Amino acid sequence: MDTIRQAMTQEQLRQWLAHKVAEESGIERSIISQFEPLSRYGLTSMQAVTITGDLEAVLGRRIAPTLLWENPTIDAAARTLIPKM
Repeated sequence: MDTIRQAMTQEQLRQWLAHKVAEESGIERSIISQFEPLSRYGLTSMQAVTITGDLEAVLGRRIAPTLLWENPTIDAAARTLIPKM
């Protein structure tokens, strides 16, 4: 499903991740910053793995469950998953 991956831009992925972080953390979406460490929002490792699993379904490919710990901001995760060409 590479076509799904190619169709999603970094900005769309950032927005999707911000929505999921807000949903999982219970924090209002407008407070979530793409440049702040996700630990600031109190995400547990279980919540991060849940987001990663949802992300696999959206992008149609396997993603390391440690993605959000190795890329601790929304911006870093988006840049890792969808590099600018």
